[in-house]
Amino acid sequence: MWCKALEESTYVDATFIQFSKRFTCAKLNAEVDTTTAARYRVLGYPTIMVLNEKGEELDRVVGYYRAPEFISQVEDYLAGRNTLASMVAEEPAKKNDPEFIYKLADRFADHGLFEDSRQRFLVFVTLDPKNKSGKVDDAYYRLARMARKQHDYANDRKYAQIILDRYPESDMMKPAFLEVGQGFRKDGQLAKARKIFLDYAKRFFQMNGVTGSLPSLAYDHSDVVSRELMEPLLKVGVIQTRASMDLKRESSTADFRSVWARIRSRNVARFS
Repeated sequence: MWCKALEESTYVDATFIQFSKRFTCAKLNAEVDTTTAARYRVLGYPTIMVLNEKGEELDRVVGYYRAPEFISQVEDYLAGRNTLASMVAEEPAKKNDPEFIYKLADRFADHGLFEDSRQRFLVFVTLDPKNKSGKVDDAYYRLARMARKQHDYANDRKYAQIILDRYPESDMMKPAFLEVGQGFRKDGQLAKARKIFLDYAKRFFQMNGVTGSLPSLAYDHSDVVSRELMEPLLKVGVIQTRASMDLKRESSTADFRSVWARIRSRNVARFS
């Protein structure tokens, strides 16, 4: 999604087009050219590498940015400002600054240096025990996601559960709830994963109401495990297949309420 957003907005911006003429630009599919992706530790998309003439990384832009912000970041990197290397050099003087440590941890994660990132995030949460920054829950979520990418599903669930236990009002609570389920799913514990996902569906459908927005997940029909696991949620309307995500629901609210009640009662009896 964000790769497409870059192509349709940032890359066609007149200022960006002029700026890009200073560089030799190349586009690679990291899922096809896995050797290059592994060399540069590209683990998220979009990732835009800023390299020197020797192919050495100056730094990277990860995620979507509009043209002015994108250009500003690259100009900083070219001048040696706000790079990962420059931040590492600043760390001894700012080791007790929670905001700085969080940013450094975030940058390490963007660079695929998960162990360095994990160490800084854990330092950050000790520096801000009362969550004055409002980012401790985000730090635990990053820790959970990194653990899952490293196939460490026990720590994935542990960090996500911390959010549920300590920060139940956080905006990261729902993603953490799903992360616990994903941790069980990836770990092959499908019964536990199914219970988590169905609990999520029941709780947040009731909280939002039939006229409110429903949480949405997408899954791939080609993934047999995902299909077997997610089918109950597809039936209750909490997830959509990729093919149906652009289709408008045709059922009325009253009809949907009735269908939901019948399906929900069947699924609860079968899976809870």
